[in-house]
Amino acid sequence: KAISGQVIQVKFTVADSAIGGTNVPQWYDDVYLSPTRKFDPATATFLGRVQDLTVLAPHESYTSSAEVTLPLSLSGSYYAVAVTDILGQVPETDGTNNVGVSDSIVVALGDYGNLEVARVVGPPTGFSGDTARVEWTVQNHGTGRTNATQWFDTIFFSSDSVLDVSVASGQQIRISDPPLAVVAHDGALEKDSSYTASAQVTIPEGANGPGWFFIYSDLRCEFAGQLVSEAGNVFEYLSERNVGASSAAQITLTPPPDLVVSQVIGPSGAASGSTIGVRWTVRNGGFTATRSAAAWTDNLYLSADSLLDGADVLVASVSHGGILALGKSYTTPVSVRIPDGASGTHYLIAKTDALGQVGEYLESNNVLAARPLNVTLSPWPNLVPISGTPPGTVPAGGTASVSWTVQNLGIEGAIGNWEDDVWISPSATWNPATAANVAGVRISRTLFPNNSYTASASFGVPTSYAGTYHVFIVTDANRQVFENTDEEDNLQEIGTFTVTSYPVVDLAVTDVTASTAANSGQPLTVEWSVVNQGAAATLAASWDEDVWLSSDTQLQPSTDILLAKPGHGGALNAGDGYHRSLTPTLPNGLSGAYYVLVRTDPLARSGDADLSNNVRAAAVTGQQGSGTPVVITAVPPPDLVVSSLELAAKGDAGQPLRLKWAVRNQGPGPV
Repeated sequence: KAISGQVIQVKFTVADSAIGGTNVPQWYDDVYLSPTRKFDPATATFLGRVQDLTVLAPHESYTSSAEVTLPLSLSGSYYAVAVTDILGQVPETDGTNNVGVSDSIVVALGDYGNLEVARVVGPPTGFSGDTARVEWTVQNHGTGRTNATQWFDTIFFSSDSVLDVSVASGQQIRISDPPLAVVAHDGALEKDSSYTASAQVTIPEGANGPGWFFIYSDLRCEFAGQLVSEAGNVFEYLSERNVGASSAAQITLTPPPDLVVSQVIGPSGAASGSTIGVRWTVRNGGFTATRSAAAWTDNLYLSADSLLDGADVLVASVSHGGILALGKSYTTPVSVRIPDGASGTHYLIAKTDALGQVGEYLESNNVLAARPLNVTLSPWPNLVPISGTPPGTVPAGGTASVSWTVQNLGIEGAIGNWEDDVWISPSATWNPATAANVAGVRISRTLFPNNSYTASASFGVPTSYAGTYHVFIVTDANRQVFENTDEEDNLQEIGTFTVTSYPVVDLAVTDVTASTAANSGQPLTVEWSVVNQGAAATLAASWDEDVWLSSDTQLQPSTDILLAKPGHGGALNAGDGYHRSLTPTLPNGLSGAYYVLVRTDPLARSGDADLSNNVRAAAVTGQQGSGTPVVITAVPPPDLVVSSLELAAKGDAGQPLRLKWAVRNQGPGPV
């Protein structure tokens, strides 16, 4: 027998019934509570996991135990179930007998708390938007004290006598009525005890008529429609919905303010791109002042008609706040830039409280349009690259310089900042996918009609380039200057230039030396030098480098023996080189005459144009030349034998075990 919520001990014995012992250092056993003798993980309740560090010999066993807490909601007849090696870490011949089941356990429902909202007192009357005091009392009518020591009570407001609760799934619910406050309660509540709490809340704006204040105890809800768990923090068995309501309060709609755009004043005409002065007046034509904490936003739009819609352009936005007394008004002056390219009849439309932040009597009078505004299309500039000087002949990897001239062929000045970009392309047909943007120059100036400026830039020519390249100039590359219909001539080719191929890079392995005799399994010292015999610096700062044993002076990676692969780091200028030494270990049991070969940069990452001199065989140490083999003598191998092993006769699972052993070399060769 047991009681829900009680801590019980479950003991179980596991035996190795096979002919071989376990061969892993640990595994895990799980403990469940099942409503039936036949174990089903889908219906059983997981209680705990036990780690086992016991090593089992054939037919040995161990007894383990776990202290587990029964769930608070259990009652009825159950079976304790132990499942050994739950993660399948032990290789077994039969895993079907890894489940053990106890006799029946009768679990009685333990004492639990049951919160009930006994009383809710709200104001008998009130005004929307005003504060009100709500007081409530919660009693514990359960069979025992609450299991939790903290929970939350939420205050809701409803325009009817029923709290709008809907079940989403399981114990997940949504409440569509607005929450006014969340109040924490601290401390467990004994059986038949109660507590009283209170809070100041704000009656919702716009409330009018009868209203009820609801307390939902042991529920935390921050906003209407939030998905919350009905279970809360307190276990109450089957009595979780702890709701109480006040008597009906008569709520009077607070006479609201009414923001009205009474006037919008602007010029009757303007040119596109120009700045004009506009002002509008907002009056409070409602029944009361705006609240001291109120804040709202006025927007000004440019529209092609006198009706405000989503196609209109926002040209100004101004924030307001504080108290606007009944009958009082304010005027907002702004400077507005007419968008480039606009023309024809337009309207300036002001909208107060554009975001709906103020509760008002009417919203339809928040918008007013000024008299028609006749917008004249202003002339525009037209930036065009008219000439340029491309580079001459440039070597790949070198630096090229280019200059160009841009003229304003429009009838209006270009004012501000823009960028000119330099592109080079292997084709005379413009294609940004195959061209390369190699330079950008920031222009900051005023360029009057028919005036021009000259700019220049230098750029590095990629080392892979060779042949003829076309130079394109794109003025105002980011379209920062409004040119209306004259944007397409911002791109012009100014000429071509020739790129000569990158000078030859030629890495060569020189002066490879090694001993003429060596023993298998022993180190062999190899020294070599690498020189850049080409006319230019290497294109890369690192490349592969390796050392091989070969039966001849021709490297065959598929059959030769790789001794080391040290690689190389650091670029080499023309005529420069480096010397290095390496001591790899020869393979065990190897014998015979072998050539030591050193290879550098087999993949030509350096840009090496001639790989024929990238491999060289070692000469005799102290001599010049190439192609002297190393005679390798096979050293007799060792033979290691464990000659003795001592260990304690007994040991404890999970504890250190001391071992002592001796090793002897009974072979003909040393280790």
